[in-house]
Amino acid sequence: MKRTKDLSSHASIRDAVAATNLKTVVGDVKWGGGGPFKNVSKTPLVLGQWVKGSKYKYELVIVNNSQAPNIPTGGKLKLI
Repeated sequence: MKRTKDLSSHASIRDAVAATNLKTVVGDVKWGGGGPFKNVSKTPLVLGQWVKGSKYKYELVIVNNSQAPNIPTGGKLKLI
């Protein structure tokens, strides 16, 4: 929303979202192209598990990256 030039304008909000290009926990989020359809961002699929954390109460740990090996794992799947 910070990049939106006019919060009262639907077109301005749409354009700000469409220009998004950032790295997230699920990989790169980019609507400006490269996806199968206009205004779609493909992200890799990994398996994460919420565990008790050291910095925060719970932290998301990637436990399986077989479909996206470029995303590092942080632990093994734990039975609850």
